[in-house]
Amino acid sequence: MLKKSIFIISILLFILAFSSVAHCAANIPEKIRIGLYFNDPSKNINKAISTVDLSAKNGLDVGLASGDNFTLLFSVSGKETLTVSKDSAAYHVQIGDNYTSFTKASSAAVSLTEEGIPAFPAYNGKWFVWTGFYASENEAMDEIAFAIGEKLLEASLKVVKVSASGFVVGDTKNDVKAVIFADKGYLQVRPSEENNPYIINVNGTSYRGDIEIRRQTGSDMTVINIVDFEEYLYGVLPCEMRASSHIEALKAQAVAARTFAVKEINKFAHLGFNLCSTNVSQVYKGFSVETARTNQAVDETRGEIVTYNGEPASTYYFSSSGGRTEDVRNVWGGSVPYLLSVEDKYEKTYTPNYNWVVTYTAKNIRDILISRNEDIGEITGMYIQKLSDAGRVIELLVTGTKGERVYKNSACRTVFNALNSQLFTIKTNADIKAIGAQNQISTVSSSGKAVTAKGIAELSSLGNVKVINGNKEIKTITMAPTEFIFEGKGWGHAVGMSQSGAKGMAEHGFTYDEILKHYYTGVEIKSIR
Repeated sequence: MLKKSIFIISILLFILAFSSVAHCAANIPEKIRIGLYFNDPSKNINKAISTVDLSAKNGLDVGLASGDNFTLLFSVSGKETLTVSKDSAAYHVQIGDNYTSFTKASSAAVSLTEEGIPAFPAYNGKWFVWTGFYASENEAMDEIAFAIGEKLLEASLKVVKVSASGFVVGDTKNDVKAVIFADKGYLQVRPSEENNPYIINVNGTSYRGDIEIRRQTGSDMTVINIVDFEEYLYGVLPCEMRASSHIEALKAQAVAARTFAVKEINKFAHLGFNLCSTNVSQVYKGFSVETARTNQAVDETRGEIVTYNGEPASTYYFSSSGGRTEDVRNVWGGSVPYLLSVEDKYEKTYTPNYNWVVTYTAKNIRDILISRNEDIGEITGMYIQKLSDAGRVIELLVTGTKGERVYKNSACRTVFNALNSQLFTIKTNADIKAIGAQNQISTVSSSGKAVTAKGIAELSSLGNVKVINGNKEIKTITMAPTEFIFEGKGWGHAVGMSQSGAKGMAEHGFTYDEILKHYYTGVEIKSIR
């Protein structure tokens, strides 16, 4: 009877555990594809490249990939660097018939080169030997008639028109090792199995996994790193939080980063990859930045994500809040039940840019607005119209000689490019200190009306005026501000987890799951391995 009870309990525990995991609709893929170099006009990203250098400690394999299938075309040994670029030619000249392997085509190309005809192996469904890079068919035909044909009187020669899917694979001597066409797949370069660890160097930066190179319409080459999902996080965590941080803070960051990746997994699907390596997704620098501590944080939370009602949460994070995080509705709009404003009392106040000051001239501001097609003339004033409950600016009025503009929520910060947060006050060089009730000193803007020798006038229209201070001294002040001084706290959008606050909480004894549940209201931490 006891054994039967234990068996039933075990089954129930298994079902409960499975249900807990199955309830979350998300899944962590085995591999993730990260765009290293690419163009995406919709996100104003222009990082595609015309050439990429690849190497590994113990050799590379070059081939074509289609789905899960990889066809090896050829390999290089040792630390030899391969340079991949686009084949910009429209035509080549084929010498002879096809070959059964890269080795045979390469040998034939070497023999021809020694005879004075610069030939190279070419893969276009089969291996061939080609020569020349021609922009037009006539140019290629002339080469056959007046150059190649005279040296190869009995050889079979023909002009080959090629597609725009070709790559030139060369070496550091600018010699062509092969021209490869990827009409039915994508060019991939992988570290040979002899590499341990399995690392490839891309333009001086080392990455785990494989490299895929694509030619996209209207773009230079797109370069993608295909890497194990958890190993991707190895290359993210040190870029987002210092490795010297408390391990519980690092673990909180690891779970937040993993959740973000799962939630945003199809953000760049239209370009053939999942996420990019910039802060548009998460900063990722591969194996080159890995540390033992950050890898430990990833390993100890493997498969864990933040969920709300069984779905992956949007785990936004940022550097520092200045004392309190912000409700998402006051930054990007909308309402998300777990992205609310919470106290951030453990945040480290000595972190970079916790306190900041940025000064703009009226001309600076006008130039910025003109660049946004918002010309309101000479800037005459700037006024905070509304604050959130957390104290952030959520409505800002900018006035000019030709009109005015009102900015709301995150635009109060982003319109000026260099403001670190929405938590700021504004001072100007036209502010006046005034003594009010109970002798309290306050700063008042030089707007409104004043009594002058000529009657009542608008202050902002007077230019420079003379005033008498409490010591009966006459001073000249400007009525139209020419400088605007923003004094603020915090760094980032302030939605979700404060990285500085997470470090402080960890140092005060909080665990990574407690940290996450503080910043994301009402969430659960679940494993979806």
